[in-house]
Amino acid sequence: MKKLKYHDREIILHPYPGKIERDLISLHPTGESNNLASDLIDYLLILNPYIQCNINIENLYTNELIFILYSLRAISVSDTINQQIECPKCRNDFRLKTSITNFADFKNLNISGIKNEYHEDIEKYFDSEKLKDLDISEYDEFESYIIENRTNFNFIQHIKCPNCQTELSIDFADPNKLARCFSEYDLLNFYKSLTRLSYSGRVSMSALLNDIYPYEREIFSEMINQEIQEINKAKKSGIR
Repeated sequence: MKKLKYHDREIILHPYPGKIERDLISLHPTGESNNLASDLIDYLLILNPYIQCNINIENLYTNELIFILYSLRAISVSDTINQQIECPKCRNDFRLKTSITNFADFKNLNISGIKNEYHEDIEKYFDSEKLKDLDISEYDEFESYIIENRTNFNFIQHIKCPNCQTELSIDFADPNKLARCFSEYDLLNFYKSLTRLSYSGRVSMSALLNDIYPYEREIFSEMINQEIQEINKAKKSGIR
């Protein structure tokens, strides 16, 4: 479980099991998408049982929803994202690892006359009557305070291509990036992973889908890999 608490928001998230991971991958089996608004609706329909929010989730801003989705991935799979990036200049492919914690800077507003709420439109922090009473310098002072102390969501990561050193801006709010965030696998390799664990005889397919979280599955997989390596090593050395 993970709790997000900022301004007037209090959101509790629960990890999703393998069957939900499968359903999320199935929305975009190739990891390609170009419609963020439609995708958010689809993702939230699937993930709604794993989200508790003190306000109607439909009233949250897009950046908040995107961060909630990445946070669900963090507690279900891993808090590190490892995605393939292609440099548009030299066409070099490389892996980019980034932490989901980089996407949000949580703060709170604590000053008289300003509601401790989260809004993207600064004027929503003031009622219309208060705005009328502010002179320009007072308004600028309040605006600067809000900008500096309001929670900020930023999904753009600035990096350099390791091959040509071109400066790149990678936007993880891009629907293609978001579509790939819910699992370490595409659909084919997801089923390959489940089949391998199932055939090992240690975990049933039903348990892999219904009872085990994705991060637990990876732990089991690593343990089995280590055991296989030890068995093969023993065979080579003549130990029965």
